Amino acid sequence: MAGELATAKWSRPIFLGSTRCVQLQDVCNIVDASFVGSVEGGMKRFLSIVGAFFGLIFAALVCWTIAYNYQERLSDRQLVLIAATRAAKRDNQYASGEDLIVRNPGCCIALHSNHDWLRFPARLYEDGVSVVQMDYAIRENPKLLYFEEFAIGSDGTILETRGMETTTPMAGR
Repeated sequence: MAGELATAKWSRPIFLGSTRCVQLQDVCNIVDASFVGSVEGGMKRFLSIVGAFFGLIFAALVCWTIAYNYQERLSDRQLVLIAATRAAKRDNQYASGEDLIVRNPGCCIALHSNHDWLRFPARLYEDGVSVVQMDYAIRENPKLLYFEEFAIGSDGTILETRGMETTTPMAGR
């Protein structure tokens, strides 16, 4: 048998030359160990790159949040004046937003939470949105009020409005 290559199973020896005997299982273990070692090294590198990537994203989000929170916000008075000015232009009964506020005391309220325009997922699209609700008298019928809501962005732009006629004040509900 010396010098012959015998067919082997996992447990049988393979004869390589006249004196050398190697277990096929040992050869497979050596090959497998070197392959796994190279895969583990590649996997460690891949995971470290992925970890660094997500770490950078997290750091960027934290920095953006900190910078955004220190941004100057519009006051409630400014938000109400923006909404009242828009309503006064549309109604033509009032000379200005200030006139609407003076002639309808307690008409307006600014909301920064607890409104469907301020909930998830709407907050994903526009952060810093406030809602102004207002009730003001309509010229044709002094007993009739117009309830109107304004979604106002952090830069003072009106993003959305809706309103309806009512006989009872609804602002702040």
